[in-house]
Parts: sequence; structure tokens; C-alpha cells
Amino acid sequence: MDKIYAEKPPVGVIEQNIKDEKMDGLIKAEYKAKKLGEISTPIEYTYEGIDITIYKINSVAKNSKKVLKVMASAEKDGKELELDLPLFFYNPPIKVGNGTFIKKTDELTKKETDVENTVEDLPETLKEIVGQCIKAQE
Repeated sequence: MDKIYAEKPPVGVIEQNIKDEKMDGLIKAEYKAKKLGEISTPIEYTYEGIDITIYKINSVAKNSKKVLKVMASAEKDGKELELDLPLFFYNPPIKVGNGTFIKKTDELTKKETDVENTVEDLPETLKEIVGQCIKAQE
């Protein structure tokens, strides 16, 4: 399949807030966890053949840091998977690949590479990171 090339997408609202407020390190990580924790549940979807239901999401204190806590269930081929819950995410991502690419040139080597564009999409990002964790536990 040929890659689709497009301009880099604009900065998302949360990413812009992080820049405007000059957030960094722990404050930035906690802000992202808080925003992801505001997503409505339940969320039902299929990730790589696994049926997943995210039934609770919130931002909680763990080791004196605000982190994203996720409760979920999963089935594969009609059988419930045993999961190590809750899932905790420190400094969770807020962006997901959108299927388009840009070409970037390394300043030192002058080598050109393809880099996938990402967009701020909290529900899709949440599904991706939870899906990856559950897939790893399969």
C-alpha cells in the first residue's frame, strides 16, 4: 500500500494549552492524564481481534503523582481475558497517527525519512494505549 503524504496537522487544543501555559514535566503529564480521565464511558471497541470495554477512567494520585487509571474488560473468541487491572498510565499520550506522512530530513546525515503525522484525538488515543496493554497481556 502506498503511503499518503500530507502537511503536518495543526496543533490540538490540549497541546496548545500546554504550550500557552508553558507546562513541562510533571505538570504536563498530570494535565494530560486529567484530560483523558474526562472521557465518557463505557467505550466498546475491537482492537486486533480483541473486544474491549473500557468501563471506568479517571485521574488519580499514585506515588504522589496524578496518573490515568483505567478499568476495562476484554474478550477474544467469546472468552473473557484475565487482565491485570487497573491499568495505570504515567504521562499518557494525547495524539494518535492519522495514516498520513511527512518527509523529514536529518540535518546531520541529510537522510530523508517518512514520519507519520499525528493528531490530537483523546478517545482514539485512549483506545490505542488500552488496546496495546491488553494485547500485551493476552
